[in-house]
Amino acid sequence: STPEPPSLYRLAPPAPAARTPLPVGIHVSPAPSPLFVDSQRIALSLTAERVDVYANAQWADRVPVLVEQAVREGLRLSQGFARVSAGGSERESWHLRLSVPVFEARYEGRGTGTAPLVVVVVSASLRDPTGAALSERQFAQETRAASARLDDIVAAFNRSYGAVQSALIDWA
Repeated sequence: STPEPPSLYRLAPPAPAARTPLPVGIHVSPAPSPLFVDSQRIALSLTAERVDVYANAQWADRVPVLVEQAVREGLRLSQGFARVSAGGSERESWHLRLSVPVFEARYEGRGTGTAPLVVVVVSASLRDPTGAALSERQFAQETRAASARLDDIVAAFNRSYGAVQSALIDWA
């Protein structure tokens, strides 16, 4: 038989408030993330030792790519920089590197019939045009899903990620 195609989900963070732009550009690029996060699969954790994935559900792209794209778009919408781009290395631009060490739904040993706690952690490193480190910071947010239904869990991912992205853009 032909298996059902997976349901695709995307991140939908809120648009940031506009700011007065700095006269520099910023390049956003990914840093390595753990293998179980660097995937399209939606990760779930039943115990501290085991990471699994939801069946027939996945993100629209690999999690680090979704995060990078969302941060880049959020920075562009915030109008906080003269230019926002992906990767690259312009001499007049700052560089923001992002890694995603945690992006999962945790059932905390309570079983999949209960509403999980969604945990999102994004690490950011900001460097000036010479490559000197300006600042590094980790952003984290936990949100309890309204239920064990996948749509409610994805909504909790969006709330957690939206809070992380908002704090990250304010920081940058």
